[in-house]
Amino acid sequence: MPRIASRYDGLGVGFAPYLQPPGPEVVRLTVGEPGFDTPTEIIDAAIAGLEAGNTKYTRGPGSLELCQAVADYLAKHHGIKTRAEDVVITPGAKQALLYSFMITTMPGDEAILLAPSWASYEPMLELIGAVPVHVPVRRDNFHPDIDAIRNAITEKTRMILLNSPCNPTGAVFTPEEIQEIVNIATEHDLWIVSDEIYARLNWMDYPHVSPAVCEGGAERTLVVNGWSKSWAMTGMRIGFLAGPTEAMKAAIKSQANSASHIPTFLMNAAKV
Repeated sequence: MPRIASRYDGLGVGFAPYLQPPGPEVVRLTVGEPGFDTPTEIIDAAIAGLEAGNTKYTRGPGSLELCQAVADYLAKHHGIKTRAEDVVITPGAKQALLYSFMITTMPGDEAILLAPSWASYEPMLELIGAVPVHVPVRRDNFHPDIDAIRNAITEKTRMILLNSPCNPTGAVFTPEEIQEIVNIATEHDLWIVSDEIYARLNWMDYPHVSPAVCEGGAERTLVVNGWSKSWAMTGMRIGFLAGPTEAMKAAIKSQANSASHIPTFLMNAAKV
């Protein structure tokens, strides 16, 4: 048979094995699957979208109404200032992560991951030819080792990936830690990809803080988030990416030349 491209050599399937149903005697602690049902209002909105005929092609980054709703949500709940035009609605937050990796790295470029990290980050980076560099977190509390991050930066480093609240450790990085990482990124002119899918699941006595609201952070931060965890919509596959205008232009191109857009009727559900 013809050859298969070598980019898949040694590449795993990341998180996929954990999505298989567990055995009856297994209590699974590996998957970020909410333990409650999708709210009825969301299901009704999806059905209404189908019944209204919202099954055709639509605006690639998502309807302007939905993108504006995301911009309003970010401002209200996280203090992130953005425009509807700088939001891209994606087929799950995972697709938003892939776009952000494509935007911030070229083949051979290095991306810093705080280890242990979510299982899919590494293979996603390897798929596009980037090099994941694992920087261990502190053993006492799973928070970032700021000195270790600084020491891991090389001339090939282009991006720092943050995930707070973190999967798998559960650590919520402090506002001071986030600002220190932004300072490092600013000093070395690096991108920050901030996976904030668990942002609302925080029971610490300090708030979740996005690097996008830190001094110097807005111009270099791509925010990844979605509906899956907070509203039990994991199977609907609706996420979003928000960031600086030029980066979002690249994200729009990424989506236009791959997924096109999320299912049109699901935009109704996401707006609820």
